[in-house]
Amino acid sequence: MPTQPEIDWVRVTRAHPCPVCGGPKWCSVSRDGAWAFCMSERSDRPSKSGERGWMHALTAPGTNGHGRARGGLLTRYEIERPTDHAVVAVHVRRDLPEGGKDVWWERPDGSRGLGGGRVEDLPLYGLDVLAERAPGSPIVL
Repeated sequence: MPTQPEIDWVRVTRAHPCPVCGGPKWCSVSRDGAWAFCMSERSDRPSKSGERGWMHALTAPGTNGHGRARGGLLTRYEIERPTDHAVVAVHVRRDLPEGGKDVWWERPDGSRGLGGGRVEDLPLYGLDVLAERAPGSPIVL
């Protein structure tokens, strides 16, 4: 079994929830879809870092929206509007097998580009997590 530091984790989202508990946040799925790190459902593999959470081997590899694309691993990061959690843009990254990466923006309907919008006008990625922090909590950038 791989150890936690060897796994490249991707956070779950509303559009791609945890395959174990169905939750839209806090949990993660390995980039290759073989493992889930769930913060709710216990397993016989508790976190080795001392934090809450349990590893789950996914028998039918669930990609959590992150699957193999031509020429490399494709990862999609959905950018949500904080007021209603509507997806307003998707940042796509393709990690190339020979190293390097390709990145681009898509609209929620899958068409390329931002449709005349500007990156500077998009909500800050992860703002929903920041908003849930207790007042006075430290924030590391």
